[in-house]
Amino acid sequence: MTYKENAEKYIENYGLSIGDTIKVNKEDITYTGILLDRPEDADDGYLVLKLSSGYNIGVAIKDTTAELIEKGDKPKIGYDETEIPHDANKQNISIVSTGGTVSSVIDYRTGAVHPKFTASDLVK
Repeated sequence: MTYKENAEKYIENYGLSIGDTIKVNKEDITYTGILLDRPEDADDGYLVLKLSSGYNIGVAIKDTTAELIEKGDKPKIGYDETEIPHDANKQNISIVSTGGTVSSVIDYRTGAVHPKFTASDLVK
């Protein structure tokens, strides 16, 4: 886990792990999402959640409580390197990979997204 100091203690205190669906309560607002990993150099006063909308947000942990909704696995990004065998009985198709949300991963150091998946990954 790359959370540190305050955030790491917070996560441990509530028995949370990366990949868990959690709820964070702060005054009159509640955030529910999947707890994501953070870069090692990130501010230790925040958690990163993936909301059901697909957006990632940073939540300041000061004056909040958290609860586990559902245990989850740490997300695995990418696919194995196996090739898709050619099937002569099927028609050929072309897949153009142009990037975008579906084929990108977030870079927590910059907040930007970068292409991660190739056209072959999308076919798999």
